[in-house]
Amino acid sequence: MKTRVIVKCVLAALASCISISSLADGTNGTTLTKVGDLSPVLAVRTVDGQESDFHGKVVLLNFFATWCGPCKQEMPHLEKDLWQPLRNKGLVMVSVGREHSEAEVKAFRTKNEYSFSFAADPKREIYGKFATQFIPRCVLIGKDGHIKFQSMGFSEKEFPSLLKAVEAELAK
Repeated sequence: MKTRVIVKCVLAALASCISISSLADGTNGTTLTKVGDLSPVLAVRTVDGQESDFHGKVVLLNFFATWCGPCKQEMPHLEKDLWQPLRNKGLVMVSVGREHSEAEVKAFRTKNEYSFSFAADPKREIYGKFATQFIPRCVLIGKDGHIKFQSMGFSEKEFPSLLKAVEAELAK
């Protein structure tokens, strides 16, 4: 009986953390913003108590949950392939823990030794301005405050598209 309950919980978690590449364009009705829109968020408070002001900066918002398998697959790529090589070129990156407390987000960052910024979003106040469901999500905001790129789910095959979009925006 316990095994069935555990299996059901795992399946429910995987379903809510969907990582289907065909959904990456946001055409499934869960994405509330589109490329070209003015970002509904232009600053967030990180778990370090800093106000990350996005005005005039290239910003990558990454929405995740600590229990989400695809999110945990994406994070090392964000650290190694995106953040480390681009952090000194003007990139601001904040991973937003959807439905997580500040303590949970801090513990996750420390445990995994990530060096980019994190924010907690326990009530979906930030996430809810971009989408209604499904993580991971990445939103690239340009210096002009407009959304330049969005993705949903994680695929190693599609990750270079995000990297190219960030590099292109930083080059402007």
